[in-house]
Amino acid sequence: MGLDWVVLEKEQNGVLVNPTETIQAKRATRNDAEVLAQMLSIWKSGDQSLSFEEFVEDAVSPEIPPVVIPFGNGFQDAIPAFQAEVQYYGYRGRVLESRINCISRFAEQSGYDFSWIFGELNTQDEIVGKIKELEQIYRSFLAANKELALEGEKYYRAWREQNKDLQDKLEDTYFNKGEAYWNDILSVYGFLGAIDWLRFWSDKGFTIAADY
Repeated sequence: MGLDWVVLEKEQNGVLVNPTETIQAKRATRNDAEVLAQMLSIWKSGDQSLSFEEFVEDAVSPEIPPVVIPFGNGFQDAIPAFQAEVQYYGYRGRVLESRINCISRFAEQSGYDFSWIFGELNTQDEIVGKIKELEQIYRSFLAANKELALEGEKYYRAWREQNKDLQDKLEDTYFNKGEAYWNDILSVYGFLGAIDWLRFWSDKGFTIAADY
């Protein structure tokens, strides 16, 4: 599966606090009328190969049920994943691994140590500190690779804004400029997503941990 980042539950005043609920997203359950209404809408829009009761049972049975009512207008608002379904509004931390990401390789050549991505960030200061480091790395990369970085930024904004027409052009980039350039565009995508995702969770008091 590779490296994912997840947001851990925390205990507050003797009560276990779930990060999904903190941002007022809701997972599949039988005990919430709003969730059941949304599940009914989802079921009606599908092929209805299962009865509604079977559909609900399938959704609520996993240890971590899927999010039914998301945060904001869509998953881009909380950036829970980079082209992936990660529970607890997580992020595919693997996109920062230097074997995948050209920006990370660029930073490592200057001596930056990315080993922290495989551990935990427990405090707001720790998270904000890593955000600042990643922002500085990106500024340096932008100065050295302006055309590539700006092209990647354009596609990242298209993803955040759900601009499907521009996203579709990424496939043209693959055919016109080759797989290596396409992968570098995705490196920018993933790097900027990591910064924004860390920023989103930085002030909410949760631990960010590596998961494999």
